Amino acid sequence: MKKGKTITLHPKNMPSEEEWEKEFEEKYGDFEGWEEEYDLIEAGDWEGLIGYYQRRITAGQEELCINVADVYIDMQEYDKAIEFLQPFLKKEPDNEVIQGTINKALNYKNKKEVLLTRKDFDLMYDTDLLHLFYDENWEKINNKSFKANVNELFKKYDYLSVDIDNNIFGIKKGMKELIKNEPRAYSMVSNLQV
Repeated sequence: MKKGKTITLHPKNMPSEEEWEKEFEEKYGDFEGWEEEYDLIEAGDWEGLIGYYQRRITAGQEELCINVADVYIDMQEYDKAIEFLQPFLKKEPDNEVIQGTINKALNYKNKKEVLLTRKDFDLMYDTDLLHLFYDENWEKINNKSFKANVNELFKKYDYLSVDIDNNIFGIKKGMKELIKNEPRAYSMVSNLQV
């Protein structure tokens, strides 16, 4: 068997641990920050968590604006979530994540049920969403394609709905049938661009 060539890195070419951490922090923020975030979540300190995210946003991680809005939504402070995201939406009017999070806050605020048609599923790429509508195990769902599972759903129902209590219903010819209650359902579907 032919041996590969061994390349020796000179120790001077290797960044020190301090240099590596500094480079990480310049790109991604606080190297140990996840610990603070974890502790705040575990303690249920939502105001502290918002403050933590805001400090990170000020330091350049503007994508965390979604995290702040989600905390406000979890606290049922929907207007604060919408208001907080407005400056970010103004900067990036085509940002679908920001738009979707604002839609989610509005849907919760207005207690708006989300209706999903066959066309909505055809536009979706998030196959995890389909798992919300099934009681079977993951292997059985994964053995069928997303399209096959959608076909099966829409043979039985005209459309699906999800309310803010996370109830998933199948609707056909005016009849509404409870499929299941899934704790993450409304949060997942209410911010979709459907």
